[in-house]
Amino acid sequence: MAVTNIVEKEFVNGSFNGDEYSYEVIYQCETDSQAGPDTVRRDPAFRIGKEYSFGGESNPEAKLSNVQVSLLERLRRTTWLVSCTYSTAQNSSSGSGGGGGGSPTSKDKPADPETSSKFQTLEVRFFTESELAYGAKFIDVGTLGSSKEGGRECPYVKFFDTLGPDKSAVSEYTGVPLNSALSPVDPIPSKTAPRLVVRCYLYDTTDFLEDELCSPDGASPLGKINKADYTITGPGNQYSLTFPARTLKLMSATVDAHDFRDELLWYSFEFMYNPCGHYLIIPDMGMKAVNDFEPETAGTDDGRYPFELNIDGKTENIKDESGDPIMEPCRLDGRGSPLTGASRGTTFAVRYLEDLNIEYDFDKIPTF
Repeated sequence: MAVTNIVEKEFVNGSFNGDEYSYEVIYQCETDSQAGPDTVRRDPAFRIGKEYSFGGESNPEAKLSNVQVSLLERLRRTTWLVSCTYSTAQNSSSGSGGGGGGSPTSKDKPADPETSSKFQTLEVRFFTESELAYGAKFIDVGTLGSSKEGGRECPYVKFFDTLGPDKSAVSEYTGVPLNSALSPVDPIPSKTAPRLVVRCYLYDTTDFLEDELCSPDGASPLGKINKADYTITGPGNQYSLTFPARTLKLMSATVDAHDFRDELLWYSFEFMYNPCGHYLIIPDMGMKAVNDFEPETAGTDDGRYPFELNIDGKTENIKDESGDPIMEPCRLDGRGSPLTGASRGTTFAVRYLEDLNIEYDFDKIPTF
């Protein structure tokens, strides 16, 4: 039983006087078929004491004081209307010591200066990170030097169009950078790539701190990736960002200083998004190959000697043209053998998840 979606439906009214500011708004809430009004009421979006926010405005002084849940239609138990009343009355001070009791505009400011800058927020930013250039588009062949291209000194001089590989073979090529013999450049050069970072700052109960974030059994979400599609919703449900499985990693999680005056906590989460997924992608290279014969037949007939086999008998040294074991790793064909023939222009890779238990159910993380 769970709430699946919440949208702002209607602003009903606002009431403002010298003693109290109040707002009444209506949300439309979707649940699964087993849910009831208590499931809706318990959702963090309708927590008593939550600050007022609707559309593009907010008032941290006005707190949620009353929630009424009703069905949108009698025969549909999955769509609910939630009427919420926010009020500043619980923060009004009695006996202000003479005069008119202060200006009504004071209701727009938080009473506690320690939390004056604390609002639920969502922030998106970018940074660059170095990665191997698995994808590049062929342009032409030239020489290293100095040329003026576009009015700037560039470390490249374009040569004759006839230089380099057959243009029909590479004119539309996009992939691992190749040399003029159409073999992948080794090692693969690096490039810089943008990385999107999403930071959420939100107010929630201590349950997550006690049950998940500081779990002693290694179940903490820190450093984990989303095992299913995950949606991050902006404050006030104005917009949402949905990320496919394995593309979002929780990079940091912090909890603000907390004291006995507040039963809730301010959490800060920072996620890094990679559209290709958070994998380890390793070029398939090595100095040994899978044996193509049974170990018990090893001998001198085929030029192999028993001491050239691994201790497990399943791999053998890769040899150079002179019959000596190679001294540097060479590219493999994805099946444990050196690249040959038509496959020599391909670079195979092996893809891993960083850890056996790196996937995490991000729906357990507090949300707006």
